[in-house]
Amino acid sequence: MTGPLPPHRIRPILSLGWMEFGVRQSGLGSETATKERAVVPLPGGSETTPIRLPYSWRVWLAREQPGRAAAAAALVLAATALVRVVTGQPWLSLLAFVLLALALRDFALPLRFTVREDWAEVRGLGIWQRIEWARVRSVYRDGCGVKLSPLAACSRLEAYRGVYLRLPPREAERVLEAVRMLAKGRTDA
Repeated sequence: MTGPLPPHRIRPILSLGWMEFGVRQSGLGSETATKERAVVPLPGGSETTPIRLPYSWRVWLAREQPGRAAAAAALVLAATALVRVVTGQPWLSLLAFVLLALALRDFALPLRFTVREDWAEVRGLGIWQRIEWARVRSVYRDGCGVKLSPLAACSRLEAYRGVYLRLPPREAERVLEAVRMLAKGRTDA
């Protein structure tokens, strides 16, 4: 997954409405099932309840935006057909389909986000990005989520480093406060 643009170049074009969120249920005998869940207290007597860690939620943009999903699927199929007609090679059209499908996987397939005491991560098909809180040097927020970066200042490398967490809309403030507490004052937003 290529990361989002640096904060000074971010212009939100999507609004997220549907997401699943909640505490991940662990199987019997697992590490998280046998130990007590950590609670991140929110600062300043916040009115929201504290968040229990590990905290996990799922984002599926194609399900939220079926019109854009249909348009993306039509574009992929049209481009694949165009490559087949122009080149006459079935393997090239298959290659075009695979490359375009991989480019759209963050949109078309669900992503699972997890925040724990030690790290934050995002998982999806062929995607697994994790950053330990000790490595987080800056935190940026945009309209859709939070970027956890190991870089102290914005640079061209920002899009390729760190982890981008899309926030669940109904729980965005709670998750953001937990991220701020876990990142230990590294927030820039």
